[in-house]
Amino acid sequence: MPPKPLDYESINENVKKAQYAVRGELYLRATELQKEGKKIIFTNVGNPHALGQKPLTFPRQVVALCQAPFLLDDP
Repeated sequence: MPPKPLDYESINENVKKAQYAVRGELYLRATELQKEGKKIIFTNVGNPHALGQKPLTFPRQVVALCQAPFLLDDP
C-alpha cells in the first residue's frame, strides 16, 4: 500500500507554526543600529558569499551532473 500523500492536515503542528522572518523584529532593530553607525553583519538572509565564503562550485556541479548527466556531452 503506497504512503498517504502529504496534506495540510497531516503536517506536524510545529511545521505549520514555523515562520521565515527575514524582515522580523531582529532585522528591524539591526537596521536601526546600522543607521546609528553600528556595523551589522546580516547572517540571517542566507548570503554566505557576502561574508567572504567561497562558492560551493564543485558540489553544485556534481549535483547538476547527477540530475542532468547529458551535460557531460557538451562541456
